[in-house]
Amino acid sequence: MPRRRARLLGRDVPRREAEVILGQIDSGLASPMTSSAGRLFDAVAALTDVCRHATYDGQPAMLLEQEAACQATREYPFEVDTGNGSIELDTRPIVAAIVRDLKRGLARCQVAGRFHRTIAAAITDVCRILRGATGIDRVCLGGGVFQNDLLASDLVVRLESCDFHVYLPQRVPPGDGGISLGQVLVANARSGE
Repeated sequence: MPRRRARLLGRDVPRREAEVILGQIDSGLASPMTSSAGRLFDAVAALTDVCRHATYDGQPAMLLEQEAACQATREYPFEVDTGNGSIELDTRPIVAAIVRDLKRGLARCQVAGRFHRTIAAAITDVCRILRGATGIDRVCLGGGVFQNDLLASDLVVRLESCDFHVYLPQRVPPGDGGISLGQVLVANARSGE
């Protein structure tokens, strides 16, 4: 007996899998909020069929970067919310535009390229907002997402063209290991030891 299938974002998916995914979205069950850029890269890699099932950490983001080899000339719309004393990038317009582009048949290398350009543009906007509020013009790029050369190089160019001083890790990795080291150094400085 053939398995029943459903259409989810324009592709055939086993019906049960689609029901589980849509149920998680509706209920929030097993769908924790995250501030990780890596999860956004994972989602876009899945949407574009670049990588739907990761077999190791960072695989979707690495494959998405490789897919973005062709030159994208546009960025997706995004919103930066500065309410409630915080700064938050609303990624819903990005995802909606990606889905529209995929439905109209835009090549996934173009989608991947536009996505990378958009993230670089969004981070640049956030840095400008922070500089306006604090006067700080130094930006230290850390986190696993900055192992992505395409994103990091685009971002450095954008930030430097806006007169920021940009720093990338040289002796420690930009991912979790480097972040942990930075947290230890800050804790040590705050303790006065």
